[in-house]
Amino acid sequence: MRQAVTRLVNITKGKTAVEIRPELLTEEAEKNLYAALEKAGEEVTSAYNAYDYGSALPALKTLTVPINQFLDSVMVMVEEEAVRNNRISLLINVLEVYGRWGDFSKLV
Repeated sequence: MRQAVTRLVNITKGKTAVEIRPELLTEEAEKNLYAALEKAGEEVTSAYNAYDYGSALPALKTLTVPINQFLDSVMVMVEEEAVRNNRISLLINVLEVYGRWGDFSKLV
């Protein structure tokens, strides 16, 4: 999980998110990551609202495979600006969900 988060941090460093536009998600891996993000985000929010921080970790773990599949098969820095910004925003949103639990980039 830490390696996946580290990869996201490196790609999104210095970038800002825009609203994700689902209609711009064309690759299967980015659609899968978006769906996993939606589900994990809801589970993490629910756990946090119940002050059950430990149960948020399994939800975060479910993002590891979709993150790696996305990064292994989707070119983020494409020429088309809207698609590039959408992909970067997707990754930033994933990091924000992880950030609710803690800073995974600090784990060794």
